[in-house]
Amino acid sequence: MPYRILFTHFLQGASANPRVNAITLRTVSVMNDQMARRGVAMSREHYEVAQQSIARGDDLCDFLRAENKHVLESTGTGVVYQAGVLLHRMIGVIEVAKTSL
Repeated sequence: MPYRILFTHFLQGASANPRVNAITLRTVSVMNDQMARRGVAMSREHYEVAQQSIARGDDLCDFLRAENKHVLESTGTGVVYQAGVLLHRMIGVIEVAKTSL
């Protein structure tokens, strides 16, 4: 089964976990739905990192940092995908800048 589908199933049941951050879950669910509609694949590594981040209750910023590398290594199409890649590129720049201060 493709990892995007597995992640969708995981997200659908994640609200039962009291540690899950509701804002992160809702935002990631909407983004994941868009990626699924566009047929954007999800690697096993991306799936594992994303699932662990949601399960431990990461806020949205920590989730985005956790999956950053995997999004930048992915391929896809569509406005939502391209906007996500742009956001992740900016996160990468910010992380580099923070280490050089």
